[in-house]
Amino acid sequence: MTGEDWNEVMFNAIRSQGGVSGNGMLFSVYFIVLVLFGNCILFACTPLHKFIHRQQTIERTVVATVIFLVQAKKRAKSPMLTRAVEVAFKNLGF
Repeated sequence: MTGEDWNEVMFNAIRSQGGVSGNGMLFSVYFIVLVLFGNCILFACTPLHKFIHRQQTIERTVVATVIFLVQAKKRAKSPMLTRAVEVAFKNLGF
């Protein structure tokens, strides 16, 4: 919903339903509500989408880190490296 020329579409809808004296004025209320709430929803959903995308990115990073740590623990030859991997798991909440 770009909002471009919405008023022209509204005026055409009013004219098609009998103009200002007929039922056409009901369409003006519909279009005004549509534009106001449409823009509010658009502006509310954009930050929400960015937040969800950011959360998904963080989750993918955590999963990739866990996979890396599991592989590192399997290949670890020294107890010190094994301990470091265990500490990293603990810090991630596992």
